[in-house]
Amino acid sequence: MKQYLTRIIAIFLLLFSSNVFSQNLSGSLTFNPYPSPYVSDWETNPSALGALTVFNNSSSVVQIRLRAIVTKAGRGEVFRSLTNPIDLNGSPVQVIDNTNLVSFSDASYTDADYRNKVQQTGRLLEGDYTVCINIENLTGAILASNICADFTILYPAAPQLISPADNENLDPIITYPTFQWVPVIVPSAYEIKYTIRIVEVLTGQTPSQAIAANYPLYENNQITLSSFTYPIDAPELEANKTYAWQIQALDQFGSPPTQH
Repeated sequence: MKQYLTRIIAIFLLLFSSNVFSQNLSGSLTFNPYPSPYVSDWETNPSALGALTVFNNSSSVVQIRLRAIVTKAGRGEVFRSLTNPIDLNGSPVQVIDNTNLVSFSDASYTDADYRNKVQQTGRLLEGDYTVCINIENLTGAILASNICADFTILYPAAPQLISPADNENLDPIITYPTFQWVPVIVPSAYEIKYTIRIVEVLTGQTPSQAIAANYPLYENNQITLSSFTYPIDAPELEANKTYAWQIQALDQFGSPPTQH
Protein backbone atom coordinates (compact mmCIF):
# COMPACT_ATOMS: atom_id res chain seq x y z
CA MET A 1 0.00 0.00 0.00
CA LYS A 2 2.80 2.39 0.84
CA GLN A 3 4.50 1.71 -2.49
CA TYR A 4 1.24 2.44 -4.32
CA LEU A 5 0.85 5.81 -2.57
CA THR A 6 4.43 6.72 -3.43
CA ARG A 7 3.78 6.14 -7.13
CA ILE A 8 0.61 8.21 -7.05
CA ILE A 9 2.44 11.09 -5.38
CA ALA A 10 5.32 10.87 -7.86
CA ILE A 11 2.96 10.96 -10.84
CA PHE A 12 1.07 13.89 -9.31
CA LEU A 13 4.28 15.84 -8.82
CA LEU A 14 5.38 15.16 -12.40
CA LEU A 15 2.11 16.42 -13.87
CA PHE A 16 2.12 19.42 -11.60
CA SER A 17 5.66 20.34 -12.66
CA SER A 18 4.74 20.15 -16.35
CA ASN A 19 1.69 22.34 -15.82
CA VAL A 20 3.70 24.98 -13.98
CA PHE A 21 6.23 25.19 -16.82
CA SER A 22 3.57 25.61 -19.51
CA GLN A 23 1.94 28.40 -17.52
CA ASN A 24 5.31 30.15 -17.24
CA LEU A 25 5.87 30.21 -21.02
CA SER A 26 3.91 32.61 -23.18
CA GLY A 27 4.37 34.65 -26.32
CA SER A 28 3.38 37.77 -28.22
CA LEU A 29 3.33 37.96 -32.01
CA THR A 30 4.13 41.26 -33.72
CA PHE A 31 3.44 41.29 -37.46
CA ASN A 32 3.83 43.80 -40.24
CA PRO A 33 0.21 44.32 -41.36
CA TYR A 34 1.37 44.34 -45.01
CA PRO A 35 4.35 41.98 -45.22
CA SER A 36 6.28 41.04 -48.32
CA PRO A 37 4.45 38.44 -50.43
CA TYR A 38 7.72 36.76 -51.41
CA VAL A 39 8.59 33.45 -49.76
CA SER A 40 12.30 34.30 -50.05
CA ASP A 41 11.78 37.41 -47.92
CA TRP A 42 9.95 35.43 -45.24
CA GLU A 43 12.85 32.98 -45.04
CA THR A 44 15.84 35.34 -45.27
CA ASN A 45 14.82 38.92 -44.44
CA PRO A 46 14.41 39.35 -40.65
CA SER A 47 12.31 42.51 -41.11
CA ALA A 48 9.99 41.17 -43.81
CA LEU A 49 7.27 39.86 -41.54
CA GLY A 50 7.56 40.22 -37.80
CA ALA A 51 8.73 38.46 -34.68
CA LEU A 52 7.58 36.25 -31.83
CA THR A 53 8.51 37.45 -28.34
CA VAL A 54 8.72 34.52 -25.94
CA PHE A 55 8.30 35.22 -22.22
CA ASN A 56 10.00 32.54 -20.13
CA ASN A 57 9.03 33.33 -16.54
CA SER A 58 10.64 30.16 -15.23
CA SER A 59 14.04 31.14 -16.72
CA SER A 60 14.48 27.47 -17.65
CA VAL A 61 16.81 26.47 -20.47
CA VAL A 62 14.68 24.46 -22.88
CA GLN A 63 14.34 23.50 -26.52
CA ILE A 64 11.11 24.36 -28.30
CA ARG A 65 9.60 24.06 -31.74
CA LEU A 66 7.15 26.52 -33.30
CA ARG A 67 4.11 25.28 -35.16
CA ALA A 68 2.67 27.93 -37.48
CA ILE A 69 -0.88 27.56 -38.82
CA VAL A 70 -1.75 29.99 -41.62
CA THR A 71 -5.33 30.60 -42.75
CA LYS A 72 -6.57 32.77 -45.62
CA ALA A 73 -9.96 34.47 -45.80
CA GLY A 74 -12.20 32.52 -48.15
CA ARG A 75 -9.96 29.43 -48.16
CA GLY A 76 -9.51 28.45 -44.52
CA GLU A 77 -6.23 26.84 -43.53
CA VAL A 78 -3.75 26.94 -46.43
CA PHE A 79 -0.62 25.53 -44.80
CA ARG A 80 1.16 24.80 -41.54
CA SER A 81 4.78 24.25 -40.66
CA LEU A 82 6.95 23.08 -37.78
CA THR A 83 10.37 24.61 -37.18
CA ASN A 84 13.57 22.89 -36.23
CA PRO A 85 14.37 22.95 -32.49
CA ILE A 86 15.02 26.42 -31.09
CA ASP A 87 16.99 26.93 -27.89
CA LEU A 88 15.50 29.14 -25.20
CA ASN A 89 18.56 30.28 -23.30
CA GLY A 90 16.87 30.98 -19.99
CA SER A 91 16.42 34.71 -20.57
CA PRO A 92 13.04 36.00 -19.41
CA VAL A 93 12.45 37.54 -22.84
CA GLN A 94 13.67 36.14 -26.15
CA VAL A 95 12.77 37.42 -29.62
CA ILE A 96 12.52 35.03 -32.58
CA ASP A 97 12.35 36.78 -35.95
CA ASN A 98 10.31 35.67 -38.97
CA THR A 99 13.19 33.69 -40.52
CA ASN A 100 12.69 31.17 -37.70
CA LEU A 101 8.90 31.34 -37.43
CA VAL A 102 7.66 29.75 -40.65
CA SER A 103 9.44 27.04 -42.60
CA PHE A 104 8.29 26.82 -46.23
CA SER A 105 10.76 24.08 -47.12
CA ASP A 106 8.78 21.50 -45.14
CA ALA A 107 5.38 23.20 -45.01
CA SER A 108 2.31 20.97 -45.11
CA TYR A 109 -0.26 22.49 -47.46
CA THR A 110 -3.94 21.86 -46.84
CA ASP A 111 -4.92 23.55 -50.12
CA ALA A 112 -3.25 21.94 -53.15
CA ASP A 113 -4.25 24.75 -55.51
CA TYR A 114 -2.73 27.29 -53.13
CA ARG A 115 0.47 25.24 -52.85
CA ASN A 116 0.85 25.04 -56.65
CA LYS A 117 0.43 28.79 -57.09
CA VAL A 118 2.89 29.63 -54.30
CA GLN A 119 5.49 27.23 -55.69
CA GLN A 120 5.04 28.56 -59.26
CA THR A 121 5.25 32.26 -58.36
CA GLY A 122 7.38 32.24 -55.21
CA ARG A 123 4.92 34.45 -53.38
CA LEU A 124 1.80 34.18 -51.25
CA LEU A 125 -1.57 34.84 -52.86
CA GLU A 126 -3.16 38.23 -52.40
CA GLY A 127 -5.71 38.49 -49.56
CA ASP A 128 -6.30 38.63 -45.81
CA TYR A 129 -4.55 36.11 -43.56
CA THR A 130 -4.25 35.00 -39.95
CA VAL A 131 -1.21 33.18 -38.59
CA CYS A 132 -1.27 31.41 -35.24
CA ILE A 133 1.83 30.08 -33.48
CA ASN A 134 1.90 27.21 -31.00
CA ILE A 135 4.99 26.72 -28.86
CA GLU A 136 5.74 23.03 -28.35
CA ASN A 137 8.41 21.02 -26.63
CA LEU A 138 10.35 18.39 -28.56
CA THR A 139 7.81 15.67 -27.76
CA GLY A 140 4.96 17.73 -29.22
CA ALA A 141 3.38 18.87 -25.96
CA ILE A 142 1.91 22.35 -26.35
CA LEU A 143 3.49 24.88 -23.98
CA ALA A 144 1.67 27.95 -25.32
CA SER A 145 -0.98 28.13 -28.03
CA ASN A 146 -3.00 30.43 -30.28
CA ILE A 147 -0.52 33.29 -30.42
CA CYS A 148 -2.08 34.95 -33.44
CA ALA A 149 -1.80 37.97 -35.72
CA ASP A 150 -3.54 39.17 -38.87
CA PHE A 151 -1.86 40.41 -42.04
CA THR A 152 -2.71 41.27 -45.63
CA ILE A 153 -0.84 40.41 -48.82
CA LEU A 154 -1.20 43.08 -51.50
CA TYR A 155 -0.28 43.13 -55.20
CA PRO A 156 -0.38 46.85 -56.03
CA ALA A 157 -1.25 47.78 -59.60
CA ALA A 158 1.53 49.16 -61.79
CA PRO A 159 2.02 52.95 -61.92
CA GLN A 160 0.89 54.42 -65.24
CA LEU A 161 3.06 57.01 -66.97
CA ILE A 162 1.40 60.37 -67.68
CA SER A 163 4.02 62.84 -68.88
CA PRO A 164 6.13 63.02 -70.97
CA ALA A 165 3.91 60.84 -73.15
CA ASP A 166 5.14 58.07 -75.43
CA ASN A 167 7.03 59.48 -78.45
CA GLU A 168 6.60 63.05 -77.18
CA ASN A 169 9.15 65.61 -78.40
CA LEU A 170 10.24 67.87 -75.57
CA ASP A 171 10.61 71.58 -76.21
CA PRO A 172 14.37 72.31 -76.37
CA ILE A 173 13.92 75.19 -73.95
CA ILE A 174 12.69 72.79 -71.25
CA THR A 175 16.02 71.82 -69.75
CA TYR A 176 14.60 70.21 -66.63
CA PRO A 177 11.34 68.41 -67.52
CA THR A 178 8.87 67.14 -64.94
CA PHE A 179 7.95 63.47 -65.05
CA GLN A 180 4.49 62.46 -63.83
CA TRP A 181 2.73 59.13 -63.28
CA VAL A 182 -0.40 57.71 -61.69
CA PRO A 183 0.57 56.70 -58.13
CA VAL A 184 0.30 53.18 -56.78
CA ILE A 185 -2.81 52.99 -54.58
CA VAL A 186 -2.02 51.28 -51.29
CA PRO A 187 -3.14 51.64 -47.64
CA SER A 188 -1.31 54.31 -45.67
CA ALA A 189 0.61 51.72 -43.65
CA TYR A 190 2.04 50.18 -46.84
CA GLU A 191 5.20 52.10 -47.72
CA ILE A 192 6.02 52.68 -51.39
CA LYS A 193 9.02 54.39 -52.95
CA TYR A 194 9.55 54.96 -56.65
CA THR A 195 12.64 54.53 -58.76
CA ILE A 196 12.98 56.62 -61.91
CA ARG A 197 15.40 55.39 -64.55
CA ILE A 198 16.30 57.40 -67.66
CA VAL A 199 18.40 55.95 -70.47
CA GLU A 200 19.39 57.02 -73.97
CA VAL A 201 17.81 55.00 -76.77
CA LEU A 202 20.52 54.13 -79.25
CA THR A 203 20.05 53.59 -82.99
CA GLY A 204 18.21 50.36 -83.69
CA GLN A 205 16.94 49.93 -80.13
CA THR A 206 13.38 49.92 -78.88
CA PRO A 207 12.68 51.78 -75.62
CA SER A 208 12.27 48.45 -73.79
CA GLN A 209 15.62 47.20 -75.08
CA ALA A 210 17.28 50.44 -74.03
CA ILE A 211 15.82 50.23 -70.50
CA ALA A 212 16.99 46.63 -70.15
CA ALA A 213 20.47 47.00 -71.65
CA ASN A 214 21.77 50.56 -71.37
CA TYR A 215 23.50 52.15 -68.40
CA PRO A 216 21.16 54.76 -66.86
CA LEU A 217 21.86 58.38 -67.69
CA TYR A 218 20.06 59.14 -64.44
CA GLU A 219 18.53 57.00 -61.67
CA ASN A 220 16.91 57.87 -58.34
CA ASN A 221 15.31 55.32 -55.99
CA GLN A 222 14.20 57.62 -53.18
CA ILE A 223 11.11 59.24 -54.71
CA THR A 224 7.96 59.27 -52.56
CA LEU A 225 5.67 61.44 -54.72
CA SER A 226 4.09 60.73 -58.11
CA SER A 227 6.02 63.44 -59.93
CA PHE A 228 9.68 64.33 -60.26
CA THR A 229 11.48 67.28 -61.82
CA TYR A 230 14.77 66.47 -63.49
CA PRO A 231 17.49 67.98 -61.22
CA ILE A 232 19.96 70.60 -62.31
CA ASP A 233 22.93 68.53 -61.14
CA ALA A 234 21.99 65.54 -63.33
CA PRO A 235 23.56 64.94 -66.79
CA GLU A 236 22.03 67.24 -69.37
CA LEU A 237 19.32 65.90 -71.68
CA GLU A 238 20.56 66.74 -75.16
CA ALA A 239 18.51 67.91 -78.13
CA ASN A 240 18.04 65.49 -81.05
CA LYS A 241 18.55 62.47 -78.82
CA THR A 242 15.93 59.92 -77.82
CA TYR A 243 15.44 58.89 -74.21
CA ALA A 244 13.32 56.29 -72.46
CA TRP A 245 12.13 56.53 -68.88
CA GLN A 246 10.80 53.98 -66.45
CA ILE A 247 9.07 54.18 -63.09
CA GLN A 248 9.37 51.24 -60.74
CA ALA A 249 7.43 50.94 -57.49
CA LEU A 250 9.38 49.38 -54.60
CA ASP A 251 7.78 48.21 -51.38
CA GLN A 252 9.30 48.67 -47.92
CA PHE A 253 11.41 45.55 -48.38
CA GLY A 254 13.03 46.72 -51.62
CA SER A 255 11.00 44.24 -53.64
CA PRO A 256 9.52 45.45 -56.95
CA PRO A 257 5.82 44.58 -56.74
CA THR A 258 5.09 46.55 -59.90
CA GLN A 259 6.75 48.52 -62.64
CA HIS A 260 5.93 50.27 -65.91
